[in-house]
Amino acid sequence: MEIRTAEIAGVKIGDSYPVCIAAEIGTYFGTDLVLAKEYVDVAKEANVEFLKTEILHDLSVLWDSSMTHTYNTDFGHKTENYRDLLKRKRVPLNEYEKLIEYCSDRGLPVIASVYDMKGVDFMVASGGASVKIASQNITNRPLIEHCAKSGLPMIMDTGNALLHEVAGAVKWAEDMGVQNLIINHRPDGSPCPADKQNLRLLQTYSNAFGWPVGLACHYNGDEMIYVAIALGASFIEKPLYHKKVKDDQDTPFVLYYDEFIRMVKKARNCYVALGDGIRQLQLPEQLECRACIVAAKDIKECEPLCLDNVTFAWPKKGIPAEDWNDVSRKVATKDLQKGRPIGRDDIQSVDDQKQPGG
Repeated sequence: MEIRTAEIAGVKIGDSYPVCIAAEIGTYFGTDLVLAKEYVDVAKEANVEFLKTEILHDLSVLWDSSMTHTYNTDFGHKTENYRDLLKRKRVPLNEYEKLIEYCSDRGLPVIASVYDMKGVDFMVASGGASVKIASQNITNRPLIEHCAKSGLPMIMDTGNALLHEVAGAVKWAEDMGVQNLIINHRPDGSPCPADKQNLRLLQTYSNAFGWPVGLACHYNGDEMIYVAIALGASFIEKPLYHKKVKDDQDTPFVLYYDEFIRMVKKARNCYVALGDGIRQLQLPEQLECRACIVAAKDIKECEPLCLDNVTFAWPKKGIPAEDWNDVSRKVATKDLQKGRPIGRDDIQSVDDQKQPGG
């Protein structure tokens, strides 16, 4: 299936374009807008294409106030009341507006996960670049359809969704006229171990749906990013964090500022290294080191050439080694000295050999 090209804020995303990277700041800044702007500055220094956050403005997205959430930190498992967790990360829309404006002033388009219709409308009104469906909303048809109708490019996190669930979400978006869509593989887990990554799903999604695919990296490290690029990921999300100590929800798979900047450089190198799969340039110095046919011992005039009296060595100053099958069993036109390349004038076929007394 031909893979379509998506576009977010003028940036083309697809097989024919360089990999794009979004610095994921999620809700790691809590309610601290100063810290959020620090994240933006680091993302800009890293030279990523996008900043990724979440529009978490309304606690009613969780109706059960008794629900708890357990997550990993550097200090072990931590269980927290889910409503309390969201409360310490809830940011009013007017504060998000300041963050988007700060990003806009620095030429950094904003992608945001949205959890309700109002969040979608806010992204449209405030100049957001793209909306994202978080993995827990992959079956939220009304939200997906509202995103698609908004006109903004969409990203879908698949999480642990089955293929038919992803297919349903893609169809809902397409039926509502989505023009730009990226399907994100988001391995399940915080962090997700290597043996659970299943990165070949990137190829499955690409072949099944014909949209660009990406990776939301939930691995404790950066190597899965480079594998994903090799497998065709056109879009990469990776969280950055302001502390080396990973002490909050979803921090076991973050990168500290300097680690994040190094990762972006390596990801760019990985994409460039893929090339186009076509060998177009042969360097003269490489060709010179190819083998030719050389006399392995002194060869007498009229003596047939065979593997007992020739060898193959470089530089290629005589008959190329690839022509050996045409040369084998031909005879020397004169005495040939050991170690000397054998040229075309040094051999002839048996039929052309001078007859005695001729």
